[in-house]
Amino acid sequence: MGSAESRPNPPPLSRTRSEQVQVPQALLEADLTSIPRSSTISRSSGLSSRRGSDKNKRRDVVKVSSSLVEGVRRKGVKYQTSKEIVQTVLEKLIEEYPEWNEELGEVCRALNQESDLLSNSVDSLKLEQLFEHLIALTEDEQQRGWSCADDTAEITSMLTDLTCLLKNANPNVVVAVLQRLKYEPLLTLVQYYQLESRPALKKQVLEVLYESMLIKPDPTCSILLTSRLPVQLATDIQGTKVLNQLEMQCNVFCAVLSYPNVMPRSHYDQLDDRFITHLLTELEATDTPHDPEGQLPNNFLKCVLSLNLHYKDLNHNKVCSVLKSRTTLQPHGDAASSSTEQII
Repeated sequence: MGSAESRPNPPPLSRTRSEQVQVPQALLEADLTSIPRSSTISRSSGLSSRRGSDKNKRRDVVKVSSSLVEGVRRKGVKYQTSKEIVQTVLEKLIEEYPEWNEELGEVCRALNQESDLLSNSVDSLKLEQLFEHLIALTEDEQQRGWSCADDTAEITSMLTDLTCLLKNANPNVVVAVLQRLKYEPLLTLVQYYQLESRPALKKQVLEVLYESMLIKPDPTCSILLTSRLPVQLATDIQGTKVLNQLEMQCNVFCAVLSYPNVMPRSHYDQLDDRFITHLLTELEATDTPHDPEGQLPNNFLKCVLSLNLHYKDLNHNKVCSVLKSRTTLQPHGDAASSSTEQII
């Protein structure tokens, strides 16, 4: 064993003054009170942060794709066509510039994703404005009862815009607006149809209702079935002699009654034997001046069949009762042969 004097000295427990780390003055003066007590970041917080970032990124991409489609839509192009135009342009850019594939590919895929329909679409605002205008017209009792100004051009323009919007806008936007308004504009249209006496405007109202049913059959047809519309249409069908108006009346009547919901009990009383007899008589008519090409019989037949859907009990089926009564010779000599042939 060597002497104590020959052993090496142990390393110092602390740095010498010359070896001490120089701490930046800015750090010494920093306010450390805002630093969390825990100096570690958990793995879960990092993951949730990344998830939130990814979600925000997806939301931004959807917003970009929606804005591109809306930009084209504002030029008067149909929504579906606008979507196809944007998709074609994006795909062409990806083809020409492969290095953009990741970014533009996400935008292209996001075209089928929709968010915040009411705030991002110019169609939603315009649709609500048109519905508000319609409500104002319906509530103007003085103008409806004793018109003091010719508002035909104004109403025609409004209904034309409404029909075009329903045909060309994003169907999901239309549904979102109707849902937010609890489908009340549909009943307003029915009310206006009942109040209006000008045939051309009544036909335009039916066009709007028809387009609404095409976009969202349920619950649109159900709402219209329980309204006064079927009864009013039955009255108008019996009194109209203009071909294009009759066709639209029959189309809307059939669309509403073809929906498998139960009619109000009062409708069964008002869509009576007289109405069914009128339909069958017109169906079997051979000389109709307002229908030289014979287009109406099929429309009347559809009305008969759609009404027949609402009779479950054969013993209380008014359509069958009227048909049965016509099997005997009528004063005109027909025996419901034409209607029977068309039904078969």
